Order: sequence, then structure tokens, then C-alpha cells
Amino acid sequence: VAPEVDLVVLSRPDVALDHLGPVQRRIPRAVIAYDMVDHHALREQREATVRGRGPATGTAAVERRACLAADVVIAVSEPEAEAARELAPGRPVVVIPTVHDEPRTATPHAERRGLLFVGSGEHPPNADAVRHLVDDILPRVWSQLPGAHLHVVGDGLATDVEGLPRGVVVHGWVRDLLPLLESCLVFAAPLRFGAGVKGKIGLAMAAGVPVVTTSVGAEGLGAVHGRDLLVADDADEFGAHVVALQRDADLWRRVADAGRAHVEHRFGVDATRQRVAQLLEIVEAQRAAQPA
Repeated sequence: VAPEVDLVVLSRPDVALDHLGPVQRRIPRAVIAYDMVDHHALREQREATVRGRGPATGTAAVERRACLAADVVIAVSEPEAEAARELAPGRPVVVIPTVHDEPRTATPHAERRGLLFVGSGEHPPNADAVRHLVDDILPRVWSQLPGAHLHVVGDGLATDVEGLPRGVVVHGWVRDLLPLLESCLVFAAPLRFGAGVKGKIGLAMAAGVPVVTTSVGAEGLGAVHGRDLLVADDADEFGAHVVALQRDADLWRRVADAGRAHVEHRFGVDATRQRVAQLLEIVEAQRAAQPA
């Protein structure tokens, strides 16, 4: 490996620890950044609560080791940056969230129909959210909007949602989300556990599709309920938000516009460029402090 490498970014705790030793041996002067991706121990703790299991403890120790072993830590939100500071006091932490530069959809409210869910079935929060959406939320929506369809997009989700009622269309993996973003009325993300900033929610907001999600889904976005998106942890309230967006075109437009503006300001390319510059300043300072 060329000795002029200044920065190596290692993502996810188990991957980071597996590759840390080889990187340090082969590129001893490189600054190592640990990208948390999300707070894995928090996600597992929340899943255990939802499923009525005892809390997992091993991941927290692995995350702590990864943070302590790195020269700088990358987090996706300020709350997770605080968690990183607690895991590794004294380590510099930079917040670099997901980046969104998607084109805005143009289809008006009157020409849109149904709900859209996106997420890989290999990620447990997504499979759980689809089941929750179908079992607990859709019946409430269908009681008032009987023609509403749910489009489910994501590799591996088809096997998790067998036996679905009519009105639920499982697409699996799709190459281009734009046609569904153009045609669907609401992006539904009823995540009951998880961590980090949810890229799919930022993508939908950037595209100008109003989002209904949970407090878990909204965390880290800095978005305001009722302005940038709609938030509900109760199935009745979640369904009511979906119905309201169908029946109130003005509400739909306000949420679509505010959500788009929020993501552009907070997660756009220009905002992210400033955060990456902060990381590079830390790297430059650490490289300069190394012995010649």
C-alpha cells in the first residue's frame, strides 16, 4: 500500500476491528476514522424491548473498542455523536449524515395513490416494520380508504411477507425508485426499532413525498412533526396521518415542500461538504502532529 495514504475509513464495529490491525501494520502513518454507520448496540437494545427479549450486551463492548482504537469517529447524527463521546472520551467526533441530492418529483397530489415502503429485508427493523404496517396500520387505513395500495420495495422482503392481503404489492429489489416515488402519495416508515439516520426517509423527503414515520424513524433528522413530516408511534394515529394526507391536498403540499427544504438544508451536498471539511481538518492536524 502506498505510504502517502493519509486517511483510512473503517465502517461498522466488527469490520473495523477485523481490519484495524492490517491497516496499522501496512499504513502506520494513516489516520484511522471509525464510521459508526449507526449505534448498533442501541438498535439491538430496542429490538430486544420490542420482541420481549433480554438486552444484548456484546455489541456495546465491540463498539467501544472500535471507537477507542480509532483516531477519529464519524457519527451520522448529534445524538449518536454524544454516544460516541461517551464510548471513547477524548476522541474527536465528526457528524457526517446521509447525503441527499435527489430530484424532486413532479406528480401532483390528485394523481397520486397509495403508500410506499422501502428497505432491505435483511435488516431486521425493516422486516418488522412491514409486518407492523400490514397487520396493524393498513386495516385502519383501509377502513377509510379501501382502495389504497401498499407498495413494498426491498431485496429479501418477499419471503418475510408471504400471505399478504390483496392491495399489497411486493416488488422486491428495483433498479429505479423514481416511478414509485412519482406515483405514491405517502412514504410510510413505521419503524419500531433501529438507530442512526434513516436514509430512505431522507430520500423520500428530498423527492417531495410526504413521510409518515415513528419517533425512531424520525430521530437524527432534526425534522419537526407536523411541518417536515408526520410522526406517530400508535397504529391508530399513524393510520390517521396517512388518511389526512390523502384527504387534505393543502396539508400534503405543505409537508412535501417543508420536508424537501429541510433535507436540502441539512443533508444536501453543500452541507455535507462542510462536514467532510471538518474531518479533513482533523486528519491534517493529526498528520502534522506525527513524528517525522
